[in-house]
Amino acid sequence: MNTAEKSWPNNTPSAPIKNSTMNRHRKNSARSGGVYIVVLGTALMVSVLGMSSLVLQRIQNRQLSATEEIRQAQLNAETAIELGMLILQDESNWRTARTNGRWFTARGTGAGTCTLDVVDPIDANLADDDKEPIVLLGIGNRGKAEQRMKVTVDPIKIPLDCLKSTVAAGDLVDMQSDTLRANGLVTANQVTANASNVYGTVTAVTVSGSTYHGTSTQVNASTLPQMPAWQTAFDYFRTNATPISISDLPTVTPNLGRNTGIEGIATEWTGDPPWSLLENSDIAQVNTFKRGGTHSLRVDDRDQWYSGAAQRVDDFVKAGVQYNIEVWVYQDHGLSRNFRLTLVTKGTASGSPLFESGAAVAVPLGVLNIGWTKVSATLTAQPWSGNLEYAFVLVAGGDTVSDDEFYLDDLVIRENVTGRFIYRQVLSPGVNPYGSGTTNAQGIYKIDCGGQRVVIERSRISGTLLLINPGANSCVGDGPIHWAPYVAGYPALLVEADTAADADFSIRATNRSLGEKENGVNFNPTGSTHADFGQDSDTTDIYRSQITGLIAIEDDLTFQNTPLVRGQIIVGDDIANCSGTLDIEYQPDSLLNPPPGFLAPNGYRRRPGSATKAVLP
Repeated sequence: MNTAEKSWPNNTPSAPIKNSTMNRHRKNSARSGGVYIVVLGTALMVSVLGMSSLVLQRIQNRQLSATEEIRQAQLNAETAIELGMLILQDESNWRTARTNGRWFTARGTGAGTCTLDVVDPIDANLADDDKEPIVLLGIGNRGKAEQRMKVTVDPIKIPLDCLKSTVAAGDLVDMQSDTLRANGLVTANQVTANASNVYGTVTAVTVSGSTYHGTSTQVNASTLPQMPAWQTAFDYFRTNATPISISDLPTVTPNLGRNTGIEGIATEWTGDPPWSLLENSDIAQVNTFKRGGTHSLRVDDRDQWYSGAAQRVDDFVKAGVQYNIEVWVYQDHGLSRNFRLTLVTKGTASGSPLFESGAAVAVPLGVLNIGWTKVSATLTAQPWSGNLEYAFVLVAGGDTVSDDEFYLDDLVIRENVTGRFIYRQVLSPGVNPYGSGTTNAQGIYKIDCGGQRVVIERSRISGTLLLINPGANSCVGDGPIHWAPYVAGYPALLVEADTAADADFSIRATNRSLGEKENGVNFNPTGSTHADFGQDSDTTDIYRSQITGLIAIEDDLTFQNTPLVRGQIIVGDDIANCSGTLDIEYQPDSLLNPPPGFLAPNGYRRRPGSATKAVLP
């Protein structure tokens, strides 16, 4: 037995070696299965993650799509509101032509549709009041998304452009040896100034002449400011005015004399008038003889036949104007004597007074207060040079032998003019001196003149006066005036006619103050409060002569003397044939508070902070 064979039985590890190999194969198989499982699990996880990503991407895409639709629906809702705003601006009759509620439905926007509801939140009636706000509800749709937007819109008053002008004429402003002094814009089709002065910023299609104290610009007619529609501009005031019958206006001026019946202390009379060549007389209030009332004025100790009693008329006399003057005279002793009336004027640039005397009138001897005789004349106030120094009416002898004592009573002085007069009156929301005295809370009054001339002078008006169909030469007369609208922004004066060419007017006011004492009128009684003087019962206040506010005249305007307007003047045709100086101080009351008839079509604006999302119903 060899060694190997001998050793075999002792070499037992040979068998375990074979078993180890088999175990190794088993272990390798186990490892391979685990890896497969790991790989399979990883693949599954990757697949799940991939599927999750796809799902998430789909969800995200859907979310993005929904967000885009919602956003577009919001834009469509806004589009509906913008279309509504456009309708408000473009359709002047939308309040009556459209109904409260749905205005359009599902109108295409190119990316969805829009719908609009318009309602009046006050009373659900669009047509009843153009000052009421409205609510616009815009509904936008895109795909499955719907969004609603609501906004409140307020009407705003847009004034006509002409209210920005101090003077606006539809055609011509023609100054010939005149002065037009404006502190703002003067607009017209044509402005001419020959030997005249024009102040202000002139804008016109044609500008001629050289005396412009300010800029002057020629423009196209299309750039001139928008003027009122004259056919309808005054409709509101026609409708809301209290009528005054033309027949209730007197046909003569009031008696301009003062203390005419010698019933008060005779301080308005003098026996020593300012003309130095006139001799003196003594005057006294007596009750021995009288024509009316309880007293008369005795005139005695006359130094000359032309000595007598005088009354100053400085406060109302007008150069070149005729006056009808009368007085009653009585003689209680002596013979029949002649008496006459004289009207004397003197200017500061005149060397001596100018005068005109009436014809001598014989006054017989009276007995027992019987025999009073009227002495009358129509006399012209001779035009003076410079400022008026003095003016008076003299009652004196009519010939060289008439220097006896006499008595006078019941003086009358009236302008020799024709027409209907608003003279020494107060017209306001609380005072109407005509007819039944019906007043108007806004101070709006109208007079259909029926072609008769109307003269307004020495009065205070707190309100708006509409003159319809005025006659030729209707005017604010040659004297002081104090006039302002009662409602801020409303016109002071409106002039129109059935035939536009007849709607002419003249402003002839002077710069003389309007005094209560000299006119014998309380211009701020109960019911007519004044901003400065309030209301009272005295006659001591003095008012500046001026017209405050808007003046609108359908056809032509002329001016004379030295009127002052603090506001605006709008004229449908021409300002021409004038004399004197017209001062116009621009005040924007009517621009800031445009009156009815002077508005462009209403504007509309979103109320700040009113835009909100609306929920579905």
